[in-house]
Amino acid sequence: MDTVEGLFDVSDEHKRDLLEALQVLSALQGDSPSLDELLVAARINCISKIEVYFLQDPSQLRQPLNLRNEAAAVSLLLGHYGSRRSRSSGDPAQAALLAALAEYSRKLWPELASGDVAVSSGSGSGSGSGLDGSSSSGQPEQQAAQLPRGQAAPPGSPGADFEAWAREQGVAAAISLASFGSLRGCAASRDVAPGEPLLSIPADVLIYEDSVKGTDLGRMLHAIPDLTIDNLLVLFTMIDRHDEDSRWARYWHSLPDKYYTGISFPQPLVDSLAGTAAHLELARAQQHLQDQYAATRPLFDMLLTAYPQFLKPEWFDYDCYLWAAELWYSYAFEVEFPAETPKGAAAAAAGPKSGASAASRGKGTKGKGSGSKAKRSGSKASSLAAGTAVAGVSGSSSSGGGSSSSKPVMVPFACHINHSPWPHCVRYGRLNPKTRTLDYPAFRPCQAGQQVFISYGPVPNLKLLCYYGFVVPHNPHDLVPLQLEPPEGPLKQQQLAAMEALGLGLEHSLQDGPLSKQLLACLRLIVATSAELQLVVKHKVDPLAGAIAPENEDQALRTLEAALVELLAPLELLPLLLEEDLPAEAGAVEGAEARQADVSAAGGSSGGGNDGETAPAQEQAEGALEQLHLQGAAAAASGSMSQEAAAGQHQEGGSMEAKPQQQQQQQQQDQCNENGFDADWHMSRRFCKIYLQGQHHILQRSLQECRRLLRP
Repeated sequence: MDTVEGLFDVSDEHKRDLLEALQVLSALQGDSPSLDELLVAARINCISKIEVYFLQDPSQLRQPLNLRNEAAAVSLLLGHYGSRRSRSSGDPAQAALLAALAEYSRKLWPELASGDVAVSSGSGSGSGSGLDGSSSSGQPEQQAAQLPRGQAAPPGSPGADFEAWAREQGVAAAISLASFGSLRGCAASRDVAPGEPLLSIPADVLIYEDSVKGTDLGRMLHAIPDLTIDNLLVLFTMIDRHDEDSRWARYWHSLPDKYYTGISFPQPLVDSLAGTAAHLELARAQQHLQDQYAATRPLFDMLLTAYPQFLKPEWFDYDCYLWAAELWYSYAFEVEFPAETPKGAAAAAAGPKSGASAASRGKGTKGKGSGSKAKRSGSKASSLAAGTAVAGVSGSSSSGGGSSSSKPVMVPFACHINHSPWPHCVRYGRLNPKTRTLDYPAFRPCQAGQQVFISYGPVPNLKLLCYYGFVVPHNPHDLVPLQLEPPEGPLKQQQLAAMEALGLGLEHSLQDGPLSKQLLACLRLIVATSAELQLVVKHKVDPLAGAIAPENEDQALRTLEAALVELLAPLELLPLLLEEDLPAEAGAVEGAEARQADVSAAGGSSGGGNDGETAPAQEQAEGALEQLHLQGAAAAASGSMSQEAAAGQHQEGGSMEAKPQQQQQQQQQDQCNENGFDADWHMSRRFCKIYLQGQHHILQRSLQECRRLLRP
């Protein structure tokens, strides 16, 4: 069997400790590791920092830790062994392992429940039984057949024209743009099996620092002194989107005219989140962007003065700057590039059609900068990376060795794929050094017409709301940030020193689950006496392993209890959280909650369809966000519909209420743009409420957990 050397990252000390604790490191160094051992190693390799933070015991990794981690682990193994299929055709053990892995991937996701669910049984080995030992033969295909199919972009539309352009550029796609109600996404254009690519995009199609510098406009902008990469990309986008001769013109045309991320929320909507982490983050992000624009305004004026025949003042107003910034925040990916990039690759990115931009075509001169430099405020919004999607790439066998660099990249086509915690693709963040393509392999099957999802990573609703404009109901990766601070006094410096020695910080998080060991350890140190701190310093007790002393433990938990009560009190008074949903919205939420309850009661699936078959829980959850968009569109349209009814503007043959359902749904969808948002912010307001509900739920769950530990 082929060696697995280089497949897993054993240079990370913490990951290596986990491998040794679970006794799989020696198995990896042998000739024939089992599928179970490979899955454990892959879970460790793909574990994120926040997943390590909440890990209670290494033994949890013998089973699927959560949906995202398992997806990344399976995808890593499929990519490694699938690429060796041809070379191992004569190796029966290798072929058997690959077959077992493919079977595990096929059966895994229909068996997992919605949310952050750990599976309690083994990985299976292609025996024909499900994860719980029951037969699941044929169910995935039958269940997938019940999912709604997307409607392709109509001929002549910007979406259809973009797809034609992508094919001309050499993009290999097993997906196509499609509408799912009022929400645009991507649908599989054919049946896709685990390990097959959903997308394969040549490097010269990507929009990033190097390819931008390969254009005349990019070279001119790059020559401006002190222009940051962030501003280079935003400024290039603001100008290039208006250049009909740009190589990416047909891509720009496929994008929405407006984004509805948290960065552009109106002030009343921001204020509706008062007292929450989202309110603080949105206030910082919006102020930062306004400061960036003000600092860059002299540069815009300089360009307009230098190129009045090519540039228009309306291209540089704040709304245009906001559009470009939101595009990069919400659509960009963080991509890892091989250390050695062939010379001329950046120039090749310009392509035969890029020519010069409207700003510099035929001029041959380089613009002079004003000397202004956009200042970073220090908030999370100070970099394009604040919103970029980051896929797990560590340990990928495609790295080719050597160091690499990670850059924010606009990826035409991939940017149209929607996010889900239950994705079809999770590992897409590294450029293939051999083919010079960015590949998006599926790790689970997807039938033709079914919506395809990718994962942006374990992203909490706070980040989704602020930088993408939406949230995920029942998001398994949702968090509540918690900032600790030792009280002022003679022991504060000793407490901080003890935390530093244990690798602990003061910034913590709460989840819909057990309290973090790091959080409890910090609380124990914050309330520790001088004598208790000495025990920790002398390594006689370990606050990460358990209580320092009974009195200390009681005080630590009561401190946390008081903090949680203090956080819950103002949250429960927010009008947005208290207000009742509109009927259409309530139906969506109740439906999602009912499905969630069914999933929990059924241990992973709820009834669906007329034939008695059970629908996979994560596929139902995938539809929850889509249904929220539809119901939000109904809420957005309800005001205008009521006005029409009051004015007697009924269609022939009946009132507004008597309209055929299809016609009414079309009117509702017309209120929304292709991303499912409406100009009156009804959908955004709904997402804000879901965010608040999630924060409230996590705080309540943490309070219950705290009190359970206080009174066992």
